[in-house]
Amino acid sequence: MSDLDFSELVQQLISKLDTTFEELKKANDQGKIALQRVSPTELIVKVQKIGNYRIYSDPSQQFVYLQSPQSGLFNYKYDSQNGQWKSQTQIHIVEELLMREFITFSKGTLNL
Repeated sequence: MSDLDFSELVQQLISKLDTTFEELKKANDQGKIALQRVSPTELIVKVQKIGNYRIYSDPSQQFVYLQSPQSGLFNYKYDSQNGQWKSQTQIHIVEELLMREFITFSKGTLNL
């Protein structure tokens, strides 16, 4: 995949997650969830009493990383056949892990 294609896919993912977390933020108590869009390819979701979720990319390896305060660091490679970011260490996609974790401590659901 070209560097430009990778960058566009990462930006699409980050934008989708940013929009989704903005909606989830509204469903929760004020201050429970805060978002920091560091760059077009990096998003930090700060969750009160849980910690920070950081989603960012490594263009040289063409990976997306998710650093979770609950389950640690995962790296994802884009699966063009299925149109999903798949974990390189476990069998899951990035959205699945986020939904699994956020459902345990937030109001509402992630609409991914």
